[in-house]
Amino acid sequence: MSTPHQLTTPPTIYRPYEYIKICKEQFGFHKEYLNALLQDKALFDFLFARVDEGFEPKTVAKWMVGPMKPVIDEMQMQGSQELEDFLTKFAQPFIDFLKLEQKKMLVDNQLKLVFEELLHSKKPVADIMKDKGFDTPAVSDDDLVNIVQTVINENPAIVAQYKGGKETTIGFFVGQVMKKTGGKINPQTAQQELKKQLQ
Repeated sequence: MSTPHQLTTPPTIYRPYEYIKICKEQFGFHKEYLNALLQDKALFDFLFARVDEGFEPKTVAKWMVGPMKPVIDEMQMQGSQELEDFLTKFAQPFIDFLKLEQKKMLVDNQLKLVFEELLHSKKPVADIMKDKGFDTPAVSDDDLVNIVQTVINENPAIVAQYKGGKETTIGFFVGQVMKKTGGKINPQTAQQELKKQLQ
């Protein structure tokens, strides 16, 4: 859970410096995030609402400043009311997407595909997942165990380096597992299984 933010002015009064202070000091946002959010008070309100719901601030901002930005810019050109209407309608789909991301079921590329469609369609996250074949694990637990075992057996020299204290070689192993699974496994899941078998 994120640390609750504290605004020192009523939400009806937009004083950008107060919002910036919260985002810098409490959330650790860099200039790119701040500049994008400064475009409209509605963006800060949207961000803070998601943080209040328990989502990590940088995760929320990452999607707002990245894939959402072209849509936000387009809505702003049509007027502030258009932007507010879009953010209101998109709030629940975005929450559903953030919950999906928290489950760590998908790799980054799959998440981006789901989010792009979510932005431009009225389909729920669950339907998009089903349409893209992401609703079932692409690699079973048993398959992952076998793939990791194969990667370890194929690279005895790297295994020796890892066991000799060169822990950065775990990145090599993760890359090999990702390659063998066609990128259909979460890198963190692959790393956990690798460390388990390399003990």
